[in-house]
Parts: sequence; C-alpha cells; structure tokens
Amino acid sequence: MTELILALDTGSRIEARKLLEDLAPLVNWVKVGHRAVCELGMWEITDVCAAFDYKIFVDFKFHDIPSTVRENVRILTHYGVQMTNVHTMGGKTMMEAAKAIRNPPIVLGVTVLTSHLISIESVIKLAENAQSAGLDGVVCSPLEAYAIRKACGDDFLIVTPGIRPVWSSTDDQARHARPRDARAADYIVVGRPILEARDPISATKLILEELHG
Repeated sequence: MTELILALDTGSRIEARKLLEDLAPLVNWVKVGHRAVCELGMWEITDVCAAFDYKIFVDFKFHDIPSTVRENVRILTHYGVQMTNVHTMGGKTMMEAAKAIRNPPIVLGVTVLTSHLISIESVIKLAENAQSAGLDGVVCSPLEAYAIRKACGDDFLIVTPGIRPVWSSTDDQARHARPRDARAADYIVVGRPILEARDPISATKLILEELHG
C-alpha cells in the first residue's frame, strides 16, 4: 500500500512539533530538506520525530564527488535517518559510493525535478541507471511511476513528489498528479497542500482517502 510522507517545509519549532503531534496517527514518515535542517537543526528534527515515532527521509539530493557523497550519507546514519537521496546525474560511481558504507540507509536516485519538463523515456533511463548502481529506488514525478514500475520491477522503491489534490494549487510543479494517480509509487510526498491548509488533519485525511479509496 502506498504510504504518505509529510514534507516538513517549515522553520518554526513550535509549528513543526504541533504538526507532527497532530498528524502522528495518520503519517509514519517525514521528509526534511535544506530549509528545515538549516533552521531547526538535525538534532532538533531527530528529537521531535523520535518523540512521535516518525521515520526520517533527508532530501538533500547529494551531487558531488563520490567520496564526499559517501561521507555525507555516512554522517546521516549517526542521526538515525532511514532514507536519503542522490542525483542520478552524478553518475554510477557516485551512486555506488552512496551505498558503500556500513548499514546504509535507503538511498534513492533523484531523476528529474518535478518543476522541469522531460520525456518519460529519459526518466526511465535514469531510473535504470540508478538500479544498476545498486540504489534502492528513485524519486520521480507521478507521471513516470507506472512506467518505472514496469521497467524496474516491484522491489524497486518509487517515491513521488508533485502530488496535488484537486482542491490545491499546483504551485511550481510542472509534472504533477492527484493522489489517486500515484498508486504505482511506494510513497507519495506531500507538503504545501497539508502545511498551508486551514485544517492540516482534515487535509491529510482527504489525501489518504483518495490515495487508498
């Protein structure tokens, strides 16, 4: 069953803790990016996620020389991070380095950002490159999820951002879809439709109902 990951794109400790407390019965995963980590700090994020039993997906999209990427992923394991990602365009050696540590987390390959337009064939090729490099899965738009599932198999994880319910704005997402259209993915990532809702709990429930209905 496809799971929901909450994108915690907020720099307020009070807002973050309140949101995570409220949504704990509904959501198991939290995605944090540069904004949250820079403003809250990894220890703060780790503590609040542990308090409400969330798993952590660090969305840093590493793209650097292989040794630097390997060290960055290794450091994340000190915080108990369960999932992170690297850019597939960094090449096979860099992707392999991300998994070349003891007890690595789940490592995904970022194909193409959902704010860009690109052919499905190009995204599938990047996913296949990530699989051949030993990554656990990819981050792709919901528009490519079914094709990647067919090309890479059921054991290859697919995480899709760009999820926009019919009642929310598409913002800067060029390749987006509704929750019900992303069921080929293992996880969907949702931020603004929940964070900007007047009632985040109700918004989360509506998304889950559509996803699993």
